[in-house]
Amino acid sequence: MKILLIGASGTIGKILEPALEKNHEIISAGRNSGDFRIDLSDSNSIEKLFSEVKNIDACICVAGDCYTGDLLTLDEEKINIGIKNKLLGQINLVLIGQKHLNSNGLFILTSGKMGDKPVKKNTGKAIVNGGINSFVLSAS
Repeated sequence: MKILLIGASGTIGKILEPALEKNHEIISAGRNSGDFRIDLSDSNSIEKLFSEVKNIDACICVAGDCYTGDLLTLDEEKINIGIKNKLLGQINLVLIGQKHLNSNGLFILTSGKMGDKPVKKNTGKAIVNGGINSFVLSAS
């Protein structure tokens, strides 16, 4: 398979890429590194990526910023970091990318445990991860 891995240089991506490249062709993309650049918070950047990368069988996203902090420090600006970058970014990957993947192509999106089991100082992550979980359930 030819896999587009977004966030390959991140914590999860550094583990995932070597495992996947044993059996698949990996094209990496990230904000500051990889074969291609992408800003998940910018739908034009997502469009540009899919116009440059062709014949993709799968798109895996292990990227997306979120605010971590106490509820008392959470405000609209901080919550929008995760909403715009991680939540809408991954949703837009699917909405835009579905037109560019090969027939029977697939998307793998990542949320995290905070969507199901939130802990203190992670309200922003809980909201965003829960949103991703709901999107995946409804889209599938």
